[in-house]
Amino acid sequence: MHWTNSAAPTAKRLGVDELVVSWDGGASPIMKAARGRGYRVYVEASPQQAAAVAEASAKLGLAGVILNVRQRERQGAQAALRKLRSTYPQLRFLLLNPDGKQPQMKGGLIIKRDAILEISSPTAQPWIDTNLALIRIEQVSDPEQIPLYTFSWNFSDPAQQERGPTAEDYLLAVAEAGAFHADLILDLPEELQKGLAQNNASAWAVWNQVKPFVEFYSTATKARRKPAANVGVVIDNFETSYEAVNLLARHNIPFRVLHPSDLKSVDLNGFEVIVVFAKPDKEAAARISEIAARGGTVVLVESAGSYPWQTAQPERMNEHTVSYVVGKGRVLELSEPVTDPETFAQDIRRQDRFHEEILVEDHVLALVGAQCSEDVAGLAEVRPAPRQRNGLHVGDGLDLPRVAERSVEPQDRSPVVHDEGDIAREVQGVEPRVEIPRMIRELVCRRRRFSRLAHPDEVRRETSPEPR
Repeated sequence: MHWTNSAAPTAKRLGVDELVVSWDGGASPIMKAARGRGYRVYVEASPQQAAAVAEASAKLGLAGVILNVRQRERQGAQAALRKLRSTYPQLRFLLLNPDGKQPQMKGGLIIKRDAILEISSPTAQPWIDTNLALIRIEQVSDPEQIPLYTFSWNFSDPAQQERGPTAEDYLLAVAEAGAFHADLILDLPEELQKGLAQNNASAWAVWNQVKPFVEFYSTATKARRKPAANVGVVIDNFETSYEAVNLLARHNIPFRVLHPSDLKSVDLNGFEVIVVFAKPDKEAAARISEIAARGGTVVLVESAGSYPWQTAQPERMNEHTVSYVVGKGRVLELSEPVTDPETFAQDIRRQDRFHEEILVEDHVLALVGAQCSEDVAGLAEVRPAPRQRNGLHVGDGLDLPRVAERSVEPQDRSPVVHDEGDIAREVQGVEPRVEIPRMIRELVCRRRRFSRLAHPDEVRRETSPEPR
């Protein structure tokens, strides 16, 4: 827990035995006071301050030093960390990722970008922010340390900004870190810290709801377990791969992050889809051919080179995607980075192949239940947001022959109705009471266009069909 107030309740009463204090150039009264209240105190500092902070922490008898280092800066920090650990063996040194996000579900948002309004509605899949992608990447980039991250509270509602986090917000943050087997530095607003230190009843009413969860997850084992997954994601650069991995997490796709060296050493038989955000060497390329030959699908992102599978006849799927059939599977090469992570994730998660040439008869039930988005009369011009590039449009995406399983299986394939000309006599059933949302963000429809994609893979789905 990050603490800034000059006073604090006892560690026993708060239910937390570790406090993090920011380095302000010297030993602060908070450090000494917190130690006297039963806490193990860590000092948070930048890599440039590490040597001075480590020396001061050793003299003060503190528990350790936490270096605030972003993922892209980790490689240089690791060498300095090894030297500090050797010099101060009595201190614990940890790396903190400050780029976490507040876990929350966003819905009913209207976002204005370049005079274009984008809207999400109750019938769309809610926008869910989690730290799963960040944690999975941390587990691979620094396997010696349990992932440690923090985030700043960020509320779009001005009233909630003024009130600050609720007990439910704290509970969700604690539960997320515990469920993903990571450590979290929880940031408490100054007002709540002050209330707890002054024995304020309302402050303790909030914290007493959170305390049992903190105690539970602090004692729960954080044993390293490999996630159950049939999608492997190979990365060597956080910046170029994070958003695509984040969208895989948001779409509830069971994935596992792999290091490039894992292509040569790890058993990959359980993976049906491998996405590679790294240039494979000769040995890794041979392994990729083996994966495809047994029926898997491998997607190489911006990894131009000469590879063994290129002896097969290529099939150009769109301007930026070429496919090679290898044994029972295939290898797809994307010549550009993923500029549309949302569409990319949908291609990976797709459970059935819905091509552009699908007959209308396969869509009868979807057409009957088609609904456009909510009435937005009175708003400015509303249209889908322009794409940065045209690399991965719906309809000419990866078109994967085998795709990953989701945690929720579709009910059945769409039935083929041979009496499609008799739609007028179709009996309308009662709409389901609970809609299962599928889209992250719904764009308000423009003239003569439905607002979002059809999902005929589930009978009685209440989403609109894709325009033809």
